[in-house]
Amino acid sequence: FPIYWKYIKHAKVLQYYKLLQKNQWATREENSNIQRIKLFKLIQYASQNIPYYHRIIKEHNILFSEDTIFDDIKKFPLLTKDIIRTNFDKLHKFRDNSYYLNTSGGSTGEPAVFYQDRDYFAWATATKYLFNEWAGRKIGDPMVKLWGSSLQDALRSGQGFTGYLRQQISGVTILNSYRMTEKDMYKYVQRINYIKPCLILTYTSNINELTRFIQEHHLSIYSPSAVMTSAGVLYPEVRTRIEEVFRAPVFNRYGSREVSDIAC
Repeated sequence: FPIYWKYIKHAKVLQYYKLLQKNQWATREENSNIQRIKLFKLIQYASQNIPYYHRIIKEHNILFSEDTIFDDIKKFPLLTKDIIRTNFDKLHKFRDNSYYLNTSGGSTGEPAVFYQDRDYFAWATATKYLFNEWAGRKIGDPMVKLWGSSLQDALRSGQGFTGYLRQQISGVTILNSYRMTEKDMYKYVQRINYIKPCLILTYTSNINELTRFIQEHHLSIYSPSAVMTSAGVLYPEVRTRIEEVFRAPVFNRYGSREVSDIAC
């Protein structure tokens, strides 16, 4: 599967993945230095290329430097959904055709629309690989995703049909979380037992429902290396139930459509 990224896709996923593997062992001081340099370069680029930030810096007479960037960033106004909507055409600069539209989840009201690019996608994918590695899964190991419609999600995020196919060849099996009837859940239990996944990645609410179903019907279920929950609050009693039924530790992943995964 890494051949897909290295020779076919020409993406930087593996490069970023190796960098994240290295940086996870860096000291707090080393990571702070990495953040300082990256943040300065980001603000520098925005000031020179993004009309909205060019105007903000000029209007507020904001000065910034690499040495003081952690304090300087506080001089900028928070980027709200209203600002994005009002200044949408002034918040991007297209260098090539690698951009696609995405939206926020809309959990706090009307979703915000924004652009992402292939480099963002490469970092997001590399981060997922690192989190999966923490849970015991290497790239290519069998994984079950109790998730949304895989093809619809791929199209929504700009990955297209190739993104859907990539999941199919990478050892990932998607069980549609939009279909959770008793008949569906019986099938999901059978699929998990047949595939014997290293990792189960799932919406918190759906794995809670499936776990209750397994308990109530006294079903046998394969024990993966770990279960990783996301997109919902993982209450202690739910974590305990999942760990008891699947006989595996639970990793609680946090992220959003805007910035992808940021904690696990």
